Formats: sequence, C-alpha cells, structure tokens
Amino acid sequence: MQFNGIMWRLPKSDLKLRLTLRIVAVSAVCFAATSAYLLFDAEHSARSRMDEVAQLTARELTLQRSKMDWLRGSEVGFPDLQMIATTLMSPGTCIAYRANTGEIPQRICSGVQTSDSETPAVFAALYRATFDLARATTRPVTFKGERLGDAVVWVDPTTLTAQAWQQGGRLIAVLGLALPLLTILVYAALVSLAESLGTALQERNELTRKLIALQDDERRSIARELHDEFGQNLAAIRALAASISQTAKQECPSILTECDSISRTATQTMDGLRGTLFRLRPPDVEELGLAASLEGLVAGWNGRTRGRTRFESRFNGEFEQLSPALAANLYRIAQEAITNASKHAEATRVVLELTLRAEHIALTVSDNGRAVERDPAVKAGMGFLGMRERVGVLGGKLTFEASRPNGSTLNVVIPVAP
Repeated sequence: MQFNGIMWRLPKSDLKLRLTLRIVAVSAVCFAATSAYLLFDAEHSARSRMDEVAQLTARELTLQRSKMDWLRGSEVGFPDLQMIATTLMSPGTCIAYRANTGEIPQRICSGVQTSDSETPAVFAALYRATFDLARATTRPVTFKGERLGDAVVWVDPTTLTAQAWQQGGRLIAVLGLALPLLTILVYAALVSLAESLGTALQERNELTRKLIALQDDERRSIARELHDEFGQNLAAIRALAASISQTAKQECPSILTECDSISRTATQTMDGLRGTLFRLRPPDVEELGLAASLEGLVAGWNGRTRGRTRFESRFNGEFEQLSPALAANLYRIAQEAITNASKHAEATRVVLELTLRAEHIALTVSDNGRAVERDPAVKAGMGFLGMRERVGVLGGKLTFEASRPNGSTLNVVIPVAP
C-alpha cells in the first residue's frame, strides 16, 4: 500500500509515467496471482498422485496379508513392495511399509528423473520455501480390524521441483519476461499518444490565440465605428438641443423642459457609450503599463457605480518586463472578472490583486456578493468561457471558489519566463 500511495502522488505533469505504473501494477498483480495458481496447482497434482499411490499400496499390502492367512504354510513374503513398485512407481518416488513399532522393514525408491534443462535455482528456492516437499503421505494397513502399520509414500524434493517447473514454471518464466516487454510497449504507446495530444493541444491553443486576436480586432473596429458615427450623432443631438433651448427661451418657453430632457438623455447615452467604448477598446496597456491600466479600470468602475460598489486594487511586484501579449490578456481577464463580480454577484466590495512571483503571476478578484454554487460559466455565460480560453492559451490555470455565507474568489495563475 505504501508503494501504491507513492505512485499515486507522482507529479501530475508526468502523466505517461503514472499511467504506465498503474498498468504495470495491475499486470504484476495478475502475474503474481497466475504464478501462485500454477505453483499451487503443481503441488496439488503431486500430492494427489502421492495420495493415490499410498492408497493403492495400503490396499495391496492388505491383500498380501489376507493371502498369507488363506495360504497358511506357504512361503508368502510380507510386505512385498516389489510387485507394487513395478506398476505404481514413477521417477523419484519412494514407497515403504512402516510397522506399528516404527520399524521400516522394506523400502523401495526409484531413480531421480534427469532432464536436459535444469530447474532454475531461483524457482527451486521459491518452490521449496513455499511448500513442505519433505512431507510424506501415509495410509493405514489393516487386517480384520487390526492396524498392522502404514504405507508411506514420498517423492524426492528435486523431482517435485522439476515436475513443478515442467508443469507451470516455464509459463511463469514467459510471463515474467512478458511483463517488462509489456511495460516498454505501454510506455511507448503512451509517449506516442502524448505527442499526438500535445500537437493537438498546441494547434488548439494556436487557433484559440488567433480567434482571441480576431475578437480583439473586431472589438476595436466596432468601438471605432461607434465613436465615429454614433458618438458624433449624439454630440450633434446635444448641440441641436442646446440651440433649440436658446431659441425657445425667447420665442417658445413652453418647450424648454423637452429641450432639457433631450439634452439629458443624450448626455446619459454618451456616458453609456463611453463605458461601452472603454470595455471594447481598453487603454494601450503596452504604453501605460499593466498596473496603471488596471488602476484606471478600477477607477472607472468606481466612477460608474457612484459608491454603490467599492473597487480596490493591490499590486505586488514589478510588471514592466511582462510581454505585451501577456499584459493585454491579463487586462482583459481582469476586466471580465470585475464585470462579472459587479453585474452578477451584486457585490458591494470588489478587490483586484495582482502578484508577480519568480515563476508565475497570480491574478485574484474577490467579492462579497452572492456565492455561486455551480460553475460560474453557467451563470456568467460567454465572459467566463472567454477568460478560461485566454488562460488556457497562456498555459495557466483558472479556479473559482465560493465562500459561505457569501462571497467568491476568482484565481488565475499563469507561468512566466524567469
């Protein structure tokens, strides 16, 4: 269990090794179970054969004793194991008759079987350590209800070991050689699969990066058209309303209220347009710097909410050396996170924190609004999915944590080059 725990705690980055070790562990368990079954089956077969020989020997000795009783006066030897040995003996087998006194008047052993291939020392040591090969099998020899002695059968341990090797040991050796081969093949297959998957992920990230760049270009184009056309039209409406108001003061004072209403509506629409343009076309992060751009973002939200929600920002580290692409993406992620916290969480306090460390940069946006119990992507829609895609392209990790009774935290960690 300790090895298993260590294997399961290997670094997540080496997925190939972890999967290979799991497959090898399962294969090793199957190999051990198969080997144990073959060894026990071989030992059981040998014991069954010894039991059978002992039973037949005891029966034959009983018949010999009965024959002596029938043919009194005849010279009938007892025990006579020679007749039994010719039919029951196999290489390495010994049969004996043991009297009740413990004396063994007769014993016959056959020669040990020789083989072209010797049993491996490791297998022999394991087999002899696992089983009691010196144990003999006994069967009582009785006559007219009286026990005369025992028929004893045993097999030379070397012969038992050789028979076990012939029966199952060779298959165990083949399985033992197949296990490392299986490990190599599995690892090679996983390496090939990992390379294919890595290529697919690189292509996906590259496609996502291009889509994000295209999206940003489209946003800038829309912002430009809104500013050039819609913004000018609003400015013209405000100017016309002011002109009409000046004329109405002298000629038709009754329409001054409507003129003021038109001017206020145009002003409110212009303010909303500025906010939309700011979200569509953020400031030049490369020129202003990431920290200054985020401070401007927070200040803009404080101005638009007019105290209903308090936005704060905290910065730890120097961000001038960040690449323009990374800085721009971090700004977009922070922008979307603050928007979600303000619109969906109904928070009264939102805190943005950016921290640069040696190997990564961490962005945290926390609020005290309503806790989201499910995936925020379901609640926030495409905005959260957009953040997730941006973080994925940068090779980072995005997590969302809900607190109780209220509040939530968005954490983004992106690796940076030292």
